[in-house]
Amino acid sequence: MPKNESINGRSHCPHCGHMLSAWELIPIVSFIMLRGKCRSCSKPIAWQYPLVEFVTGLLFLLAGWWSGFLVPESILLGLVFWAMLLIALIDARTQMIPDAFTVMLLICAVAYRLLLHSLAFDGALVALIFFGGQWLFSRGQWVGSGDVFLAVALGFLLGSWEHLLLGLMAAYIIGALYVSVLLGLGTMKRSQHVAFGPFLVIGALIAFLYGDKVLKVMLPM
Repeated sequence: MPKNESINGRSHCPHCGHMLSAWELIPIVSFIMLRGKCRSCSKPIAWQYPLVEFVTGLLFLLAGWWSGFLVPESILLGLVFWAMLLIALIDARTQMIPDAFTVMLLICAVAYRLLLHSLAFDGALVALIFFGGQWLFSRGQWVGSGDVFLAVALGFLLGSWEHLLLGLMAAYIIGALYVSVLLGLGTMKRSQHVAFGPFLVIGALIAFLYGDKVLKVMLPM
């Protein structure tokens, strides 16, 4: 999608265009069988492919465990995690977030919350006000429109405004530490931009998995 290629076509080698057969498309297994090289041109297959396949499998297992392996909830939450992974990876590499993945994340997050009878709007509303305000005030210089839509989708996933703020706090802390390390190592200049989507995703995942425990400590009743 970042390359504007149709998703209706056949999968192919990015080097020589060789159309991949079914046995060349088995997650992880095909990479091992092909020894990490294209069968046609022998150019190396990027490690990104098996790693993403492996992490995707782990995320779906996490979704199943979190949902008590109830089928509808597990599938929807797995799709949510998968969309978050794809958004983080694409934004990190291209500094753009395809709207299609954000829409998928939004729909699956809302459907997941509806299944749990826990759909709330305050988290999404706070995300819209916080990031939408920054986007309007800076005319898109501080955050992109993709970050606004992503934050709203994650707001629906997290539900409450408390969980949303916790996710934002985690995102900004992790992002600041990451940039500080790069600046300290000299591999990044102060004038460079860093995609914020991956940090939003990581912060939201932390708030989703551990938010209740952290909030009990931070906001004792």
